[in-house]
Parts: sequence; structure tokens; C-alpha cells
Amino acid sequence: MSAGQEGSAPLAGIEYRCRAGQAQDSFVLVIRPDARAMLEVQGPTGVRRASAWLDPAVLRRLVGALRAGGFPALRQAPGQAQPGTPTRVLSVTGFDQPGQIELSWHDADAVGYGAVFRILDSMAAQLGGPGLVRNLLPQVVHHLTVDDERREEGSAMGVFGAVADRPVYARTEAAGVRVQARDGDDTLWSFTLPSGKIGALALARAGDRDVLAVGTLDGSLRAWDLASGDVLHDRPAHARGGYAVAATTVGDRGGVATGGPDGVIRLWDCDADRVVGVLTGHAGAVRALTFGSTDGRSVLVSGGDDATVRVWDPAAAEVLHELTGHEGWVETVTCGHVQGRDVVVSAGSDAVVRVWDLGGGELIHELEGHGGTVRALALTTVHGHGALVSAGLDATIRFWDPVAGKQIRELSCPHWVVGLALGEMDGRQILAAASSDGYVPLWDLATGELVRTLAAHQGGVTAVAFLDTADGVRLASAGADRTVKFWDPRSGQRLRVYTDLGGVVTSLAGLDGLDLVVSADETGAVRAWRREQGESIALTPHVGAVRAVVPVRVLDVDALASTGADGMLRFWRAGDGAPLDATRAHAGGGHILAVGTLDGRDLVASAGGDRTVRIWNPHPLEPLYALTGHATDIDQLAFGRLEDGRVVLASASGDGTIHVWDPRTGQPVTTLRGPAGRVTVLVFGQVGQHTALVSGTDQRELHLWHPSSGNLVETVPVDDVPLAVGFGEGEQQELFVLTEKGVAAL
Repeated sequence: MSAGQEGSAPLAGIEYRCRAGQAQDSFVLVIRPDARAMLEVQGPTGVRRASAWLDPAVLRRLVGALRAGGFPALRQAPGQAQPGTPTRVLSVTGFDQPGQIELSWHDADAVGYGAVFRILDSMAAQLGGPGLVRNLLPQVVHHLTVDDERREEGSAMGVFGAVADRPVYARTEAAGVRVQARDGDDTLWSFTLPSGKIGALALARAGDRDVLAVGTLDGSLRAWDLASGDVLHDRPAHARGGYAVAATTVGDRGGVATGGPDGVIRLWDCDADRVVGVLTGHAGAVRALTFGSTDGRSVLVSGGDDATVRVWDPAAAEVLHELTGHEGWVETVTCGHVQGRDVVVSAGSDAVVRVWDLGGGELIHELEGHGGTVRALALTTVHGHGALVSAGLDATIRFWDPVAGKQIRELSCPHWVVGLALGEMDGRQILAAASSDGYVPLWDLATGELVRTLAAHQGGVTAVAFLDTADGVRLASAGADRTVKFWDPRSGQRLRVYTDLGGVVTSLAGLDGLDLVVSADETGAVRAWRREQGESIALTPHVGAVRAVVPVRVLDVDALASTGADGMLRFWRAGDGAPLDATRAHAGGGHILAVGTLDGRDLVASAGGDRTVRIWNPHPLEPLYALTGHATDIDQLAFGRLEDGRVVLASASGDGTIHVWDPRTGQPVTTLRGPAGRVTVLVFGQVGQHTALVSGTDQRELHLWHPSSGNLVETVPVDDVPLAVGFGEGEQQELFVLTEKGVAAL
């Protein structure tokens, strides 16, 4: 049954408002008694609306938290909200005691409603709320729909370059990118993006090929050959998050499948770090994935919000069976071999565990007993007999005989269980559970004995996976604290912690023999983690928006450097997209990149939300200098050469300040001060015997500077916001400016 059909909590309605400052997003979250949730976010860039069905279990938890707090009574009087700080307003009707409370943002725990607002904030975050709210719950929203009317910064952009030595420019348009000749109206190429607004644009070289590279706001990176128009490489991300990941080993290579809200299943070659197949067919989010085999053939099984289970031949990209019968979304699937029969087991929001014949698709058993959504399954053999384990949002773990179709025993838990994993330790089969209280209990599956409990995460545990390694069995866990941790389950010792992931990991899968654990997270990022070596492989380019892409030479390789909302600086081979290196560059995200040449080698400059400019040596990848001094966000960077031969780096911010630096020493050279305005263009060029620096702003002006003297030479009005500026060739010294209206020569 759908969330709207299940018996709901005794609420007529909830309205949760956040009133924020002028530069921040405010929102209102409305929850109806039929478990329909609606979010509206309003901010400086426009309005975003989203709606979804909530899992009934989260409403029951919310009701319990309201009652525990004695709503609407307050434990103590809330503090006085400071001007400009956000406030919370919660109105509840149809409850034991309906009412309204209003408090400053950080007073929730003090007045007795910390648990209430953590639940509400998690709902808002899963619906796409602003960065002010944080998700601390497993995924509880389904059938998400979004109406986004916000203006995306950076959606209009352009760049000058050359194709086959002909001057061209590339400019974004509604559905993609257009490449045109600078000296006429000839359109050389028009490329359409399947999804994702553009956040970064670059014209580059890859060997003897001219390349157009695009980064998108959903975290994807794509490059085209400008001679043939062919896609050279495409590194996609799942739009609006990743929900499920499965992994398998084929020979000595790792195969990975991922799924998310877009309903698309992507197949990855983990060794080549690329997508090798795409499966479509689900009419909603893909929530569950697992690999299996039947009749000697590898299969992939998926389940989703459309209440179907699909069995795929991943090599042929074909559906072998579509299994129907669930009366709500499917949250979990698993495959196995039980007494001579290949089976697939599925479960979800209707609380029924279904056992199917994997080869023929026939339903074998419907196992009833859970009182809420089933979130996890595990299938194995104990002492020669099949054993099936299920767990869910009714806070129980149930053990079944999958052959007889009967429940064997039930284990009550203090909190939700959202994930299960099976591993072998000292000849015993061990069951690990991901609990929403932050703990991972380990049981002996045969005896039911609790072996130990790991205090794993601050906030809930979202996923667990075992990994067989040369050093013995290892356990990986992920949590709402945005960390992935590796453990020795024998001793309970924590071996490795990965932090600053950018999003909550929603699914984990182990690749035995390759020492890899693959993760998918709420931002759509897919990564492969090397268990104890302190490194990860980014299968998707960035967590969140890609904000800058530039061409760069790394040793003798034509490469691309990229940065984005995750604050990472990544290097890719321009010709095929193979990852070369990566490092964390900026807290608060990376915004802009520039490349210059010093002593015959390329350097990369980056700037981000920490208002710091960093200069990097691409190989070996290492920071050279961190340059500070800007009082506002840095909008643009550019390398150039002064009349005396010195290479310099310019950084510009919206307060009208341009700092010029010596990248050899990291010392300031001069500071230029001009009119305020967001800087959209910054470029060096030659005017006669002099070095010029041109800056363009959203005030529809170009400023021509002589950086050696620090003088502002001229201010030129233009007919629209400048997107790019280029210097002409020859004696005429024309200056070309690109706007959304086209190219003009000055």
C-alpha cells in the first residue's frame, strides 16, 4: 500500500517554518495526515517547491517526540533571537494538545524539542531544503517531485578558444552549449545535455584534438571532440542523489551498479573508472540493487518506488523478469541459492517479505509479520539450511525459514534497523546491523548470541558491508555524520575513518578480493574506498555542482582540472576522462580555477568559499601557497605576464578589489581598486608593448587596467553582462566581448 493508505499518526497537520535573514533561504514544510509532505524554499535566487510521500514510521516517531516533549509546553523560556539569525515556528493541529511554538534556531534542545526538530530538519533536507537543515535519518521520502524556479548562478557563461586554429567561442544556451566562429555567425556545433544545468565550461586540447568540456550542477563532467562531435567521455552523477549500490567481481575486475531518484541504473567498470552501461525501465526511484546468478548467468536485481522488482541481464541491458505484487515501494532485495533453487527476496513499505524464483520469476512465499517498512534483507545457509533475515522500521529483526516460509524467531531492537550485512569470522557467520541510534551490533547468526556492539557513528548508521581481505574480514560502516569507517570486527578496533564526504552515504557494497568498498550518497556521488589505505576512487566527478573546469598540462599529458561544491580539486585526462589525481582544496567549496605557466611548467590557481587563493603544482600534486587578503568571495582568477617578464596571478572579488600576486614567491605585487560588482571576466592581454588586464562585472562594464602602474585606464559600458573577453590577433588589437546577446568587437 502507499504511504497515503497506511494508518497514519493522529495528526491533522503540521506546519514548520524557518524564517531566515535576507541573504538566506527561508522555508515552510507542511505535513498532511495522509503522510504527504510539501516543502517550499524561498531565497534570493527564487522559489523551489518539492513534495513527496513520507514513510509512516517517521510520522510515528515524530508523534512520539512531540509527546515526549509535552507539546506545546516548553521546558524553559526560549532565548531572544538575535537580529538576522533564523527562527523556527512549529504549528500542530489535531494533536493531543494542538498549538504553536516559536524559538530561535539553536534553542531546540534547550526547550525540550531537539528530537522533534532533528526529525523535521531531516525531512526538509531530504526534500531538498537549504543548507541550514541537515539530514540525520535514513531515506524516508518517496515519489519526490520538484518544481525549481530558482535562478542558478553561472547558468549563462562563455569562453573563447580555437578549433582547428580558427577563433571560436562556446556559449551556454537553454538546453546545452553552442560553439560558433568568432568572425561570423557560423555554428560549428550545438550540443544538448541530457540533464543538469551547466556550471563550468572550457575549450581544451587533448593530443591533436580540440575538446569542449562541460561540468554540470548535478556533478557530471562531459567532453566532446570538436572535430567529429563525438562524446569523448561522460562521467555522470545521479540527479538528486544515490540510493542504492551493488558490487560484483568478474575475474580480477570490479563491477558496480548504482541507482537513485532518477530511476536510472548505471553500470560501472570500477577498474576503468567509467560507466559501461545504462539500464532504464523503473517508473520512479531505484531503491535497491543486488547481483546474483542463475543457470550460470550473472543477473542484476533492482527494486524501486514503482513497486516492482526487475531482474536484468546486465550484459545485454535487458529485463528478464518484472516481478509485481508489492503494494508500495520496494526498499531491499537480495539473491541466493536455497536447497537447489536460485531465489530473489524483496521487501518494502507493505511490510511483506516476498520470496521469488530467480530463474522463472514465480512467487514462492509471502512472509508476514513486520509492523512497518522492511529496510534490509540477508540470505545465507546455516548448518546446511537456508536462513533469511529481515529488519525494518518496526525496530525488529526477524529470522525466517525461506524453504518452509515460516518465521523462526524475532529480535526486538531499541531503534530502527536500516541495513544488514553477513560476514564470516572464526568459522561463524556474523550478522551486522545498521541501527539508527549510531551503533552496529554483531550477532552470531547460528546461536543468536550478541558478539559485540560497535559505537560507530554520531547519529544513525546508514549502511554496513563486510569485506574479505588478505588480512581477514573487515567491516565498513557509514553514518549520518557523513563518515565511512573501517573496523576489525574481531577486536572491535576502528582501523580507518573517512570524513568530509559532502553527503550522507546511503548504501555500501564490498568487492571481495579487490579490497574495495563502493558507496553511493545522497548527493549522487559514487566512490570506491580502499579499505585501510586512506584513499578513494571517485567514480562520479564531484559531490554537488561542478563550478570550474580548465585545461592544464600534467607532465606530458593534456588534462582537465575541475573543482566544485565539494571543495575538491580533481585532475582528469582530457582525452578519455581517466582520473589522474585529487585533493581537498577549499572549505566552503571551490568556485574558480586558472592555469598559468612558470619556468616551463603549468601551475593551477584555485579559489573558493574560504576566500583563499591557493597555487598548486599539478605533479606531484601539492600546494605551493595560500594567499589571503580578500574581504569578500573571490569571483575570478587569471594568470598573465608583465612588461618586465614576471608571471603574475590576479584575483578579483565583488568589492572592486583585484589583488595581483607573484606565484613564484606567493607575495603580493599590487592591489587594484575599482567599482564594486560581481566580477564575471578577468583576463590579461597585450596592448602594443604594454600588458593590460581587463575585468568585467555584472554592472555591464569592462574595466581596462595597466597592472604595472596600478592605473585604471578606461571603463567601457557594454550592452549586457560580459561572459568572456578575448584579445584579437594582429596589429588592430581588437578586444572581443561575449555576452548572451553575442560577440562584439571593441
